[in-house]
Amino acid sequence: PVPKGMEDYEAAALVRGRVLMGALRALLGVFERLMRKLVALCVISTDDDIFTRDGPPNVRWQDTLRDMGLLERCMQIIKVLSVTLRMPMKVVKERMPGVYVLLRYSYLLIEKGCKDNLLSKRAVLGLVPLMREHMMFGVGSYFTMRSVFQDSKQLLESIPRTQIDGTANLLKTQRSPRMIEFLVVIAKMTGNIPIPRNQNALCKAIFEKEGMFLDAEVTPDDILLKDPLKPDVPAVSLSAVVAKHGEQSFAGYATDAQQEDPPIRNVL
Repeated sequence: PVPKGMEDYEAAALVRGRVLMGALRALLGVFERLMRKLVALCVISTDDDIFTRDGPPNVRWQDTLRDMGLLERCMQIIKVLSVTLRMPMKVVKERMPGVYVLLRYSYLLIEKGCKDNLLSKRAVLGLVPLMREHMMFGVGSYFTMRSVFQDSKQLLESIPRTQIDGTANLLKTQRSPRMIEFLVVIAKMTGNIPIPRNQNALCKAIFEKEGMFLDAEVTPDDILLKDPLKPDVPAVSLSAVVAKHGEQSFAGYATDAQQEDPPIRNVL
């Protein structure tokens, strides 16, 4: 394991120099080819790009992979890398491509294996707290959490209040559209079918606490936003943002492509 308290970049350098990373590099090619085939089996689509591949779930293969224990094995990979070995998650994508591939493909198989499959979703619920921790590190946990909870009434109505509070509290430190989008996922189902229990919990977690929202100042020709938790940071002018990046920065903010675009992600 990486020593506790070590800086992220130091930890990444330490891990890259270990024998384990050499062994991983030798296996990554096989691992990636295998995972691509398994992910493709879970979705009925003509799209060969497994990251954009979307369509009806192939339930027979989803059930087969789950019964073979492959979803559990992916969960084990994620837990060993992030918990047992304490990989520096904040810099994995930037500095540790081998570890990133292991995490990204493991999350991807869980995501596609759980799509619209309640039994598979239930099988991975134990990983949800770790998924939430990894949401902002670009390893795919956000999309996996959406796949697990989206339109799953039984699961949505059984989310512990502590998990709702924990996710909402992340808004204080992670001013991210993804965090808000996930809160929307757990508040309602497709067709605006509400989950009142979760809506009430979110209202208590968000509206009754200070610092959750940006302070807005409306001027005659602009709207200025300021983070109350960062008083030293200047207010952001919405007019300046739109002038620089266009209205699409707001109108289509939820698209995956924009989420991966650094300039737009920073603006959001």
